[in-house]
Amino acid sequence: MSRQQACGPAEARERRQYAEQQLALAELGDPWSTPAERKASGGCAVLAGIAAADAVCCGRLGRRSRGQDHRAALDLLRRVEPDGGQLAKDLETVLADKDVMQYGTALVTASRHRRLLRAVRRLVEAARAVAQSGPPPGQ
Repeated sequence: MSRQQACGPAEARERRQYAEQQLALAELGDPWSTPAERKASGGCAVLAGIAAADAVCCGRLGRRSRGQDHRAALDLLRRVEPDGGQLAKDLETVLADKDVMQYGTALVTASRHRRLLRAVRRLVEAARAVAQSGPPPGQ
């Protein structure tokens, strides 16, 4: 069973700000970085993506996933209107790379790094859009 936590605009703002800071660190990596540098950058990108997903869920749904399995957040993201399906796919990309970026020993290719950053940027942009539009009516 997935654990969820109630949250609102304040938590959405905190998670968005954290996502933005982690993305800024992740973007220090580039195609000319070494595999180790891309892995460090990717670790920050993973943290940014998870935090951005939390921000979107808090801002739009009033709750976020709090279980050990980050994949439980996918179901919540899919409920977000209008782009929940794409956001869930982006988070799937992030979660697929989490182990490699944070714990693995495999080399991180430039193409894998770029794909991860594209997904994370979309999640962070969605978190920013939620912040600009405010909570949905009734929340």
